[in-house]
Amino acid sequence: MSTGPIIISQEVLADHLKCPICLSIPVLPITQCQTGHLICGECRPSIEKCGICQADFTETRNFAVEGMVENLEIECKYDECEYVGTAATIRQHLQICDYGFVISENNCTEI
Repeated sequence: MSTGPIIISQEVLADHLKCPICLSIPVLPITQCQTGHLICGECRPSIEKCGICQADFTETRNFAVEGMVENLEIECKYDECEYVGTAATIRQHLQICDYGFVISENNCTEI
């Protein structure tokens, strides 16, 4: 039996960690439903029940998953943007990303 390190690509890991609501790498804090399905901090305020099993959400943070996410390179969710950051920087970037807003005569609105 091998006792060496297990190697998994960022792409494979990212696919397993995606938020089931926005289908993106979760934004911290990452919480979970009563049966353990993840939801990101960006989606959680607007969702009452788990999108997978309909269980209630807990306020329990999943620190193990947060630790994995903190070490992933995360691309901006807007296709035109080339920004790549970490969990610590992506939320701030999304607030100022030029590709996330359309300027209209009255105000800015998210795409």
